[in-house]
Amino acid sequence: LLRTRLMLDGLLALARSQQGGRDAGAQASLGRTVHTVIEDLVPLADERGIDL
Repeated sequence: LLRTRLMLDGLLALARSQQGGRDAGAQASLGRTVHTVIEDLVPLADERGIDL
């Protein structure tokens, strides 16, 4: 869970650094990215008995 949080914090920091002048569409893109990351991590979490 800590690894997931660190990864999400990193993605948010990256999005903030690249946001300059972008509109709400950029936020939707970040949402899709976070969703994809979570989808990738769910099988790993399941293997370890971690409920996301």
